[in-house]
Formats: sequence, C-alpha cells, structure tokens
Amino acid sequence: MSWGIKIIISFIIFAAGVAVMVAVSMKNDTDLVAENYYEKEIKYQNEIDMLKRSIFLKEKIKIRLEVKDIIIEVEDSKLAGNLSGEIYFYRTNDEDKDFTERINFTNGGMQKINTENMNRGLWKLRLNLIYNSEKYFIEERIFLE
Repeated sequence: MSWGIKIIISFIIFAAGVAVMVAVSMKNDTDLVAENYYEKEIKYQNEIDMLKRSIFLKEKIKIRLEVKDIIIEVEDSKLAGNLSGEIYFYRTNDEDKDFTERINFTNGGMQKINTENMNRGLWKLRLNLIYNSEKYFIEERIFLE
C-alpha cells in the first residue's frame, strides 16, 4: 500500500470520527440554567441589592432537613406573620422537577415541605420574600438522601 492511500485512509477515519462526535454531541440534552438567562443577567444588580438587604433575615430564618421534611423556621413569630412570598425548588440537573410553594408559616413561624415526592440528590431552595414592601431572597442548597 502506497503512502498516498494511507493518507487518504487517515483522512477518511478522521472525518468519520468527527462525524460521530458531532452526532453524539447533538443527541446530548443540555438544559439551560434558565430559559431567559440574558434578561436575568441584566437584572442581576437588583439581586445584589436584595441580597444585601437579606442579611438580617438570613439570621432569623433557619432551613433544616429532617427525615421526610424540609423545615423553614422563623425565630420571630411577629416577623413570620408579616412575611409573604414563595419558595422556589430548583433541581440543578432537571428543570422538569422544579416547583414553587407559597410561603405559609404556621402560628409558630414554621413551614414544613414534605420531601417524599422529591427526587434524591441536590436541590437549591430560593425563598423570595416580601417584608414591609421590600423584596428579599435567601438561597440554600440541600441534599436529599
């Protein structure tokens, strides 16, 4: 076999390898963190301002994981009565599992979210809160086993 044929065979093998890699990468499903990520990036300064305001709330709101529940507890029951908003559960690897719960603290300033129907693994919780007409947010990562 001459060296010219070997070069042609090498090019054919290389082209086939590239075609296979393109086909495999096209089949791979990649979810964006958010569909409208560009708009969210523009509004990021508002998030920074909310985060600065949220420092005092983060000290008063505790998120803990129990056997079958996520417990969100507000130490000050008066504060709990004036908080409204929602809890966004974000599944980092599957956007179809994301869901939202309304904030609904009991008289003791506690809210339980049952985890039995949630997939095991890493979840990101974002509490979007409104207190005295100001917006706040708190983010926590939890790992369900």
